[in-house]
Amino acid sequence: LPVAGGSTEGEGAQGEGGEITKEEDTKLPLKYELSYNYPNPFNPVTTLRYDVPSPGSVVSIVIYNIKGQAVKRLMNQYKAPGFHSIAWNGKDDRGESVASGIYFVQMKAEGFRQTRKLVLLK
Repeated sequence: LPVAGGSTEGEGAQGEGGEITKEEDTKLPLKYELSYNYPNPFNPVTTLRYDVPSPGSVVSIVIYNIKGQAVKRLMNQYKAPGFHSIAWNGKDDRGESVASGIYFVQMKAEGFRQTRKLVLLK
């Protein structure tokens, strides 16, 4: 939805793998950030928003179970600066649905690391 000032916040195109990328007129993030997912708790899909301030940054986003084991690698690639989001469908790297419970999503990029808690309810 367009907002005052002509921003395209909320508009975007969904790419392969559930990724949604938004481009805004002139605004870029000032820092890396992994926002809280929504909805949370979720079933079956949740959306993760993240910000990339620097060009050519390699961004890694991984889902971990409560034991600290990686269950889903959502991304490990160069990302352009901007406001981005990606969806997780509650499936692991083998394409199997994970059990209900607490999971953690971690974003890493150029010395940045942030972790958020996710709750999957079935």
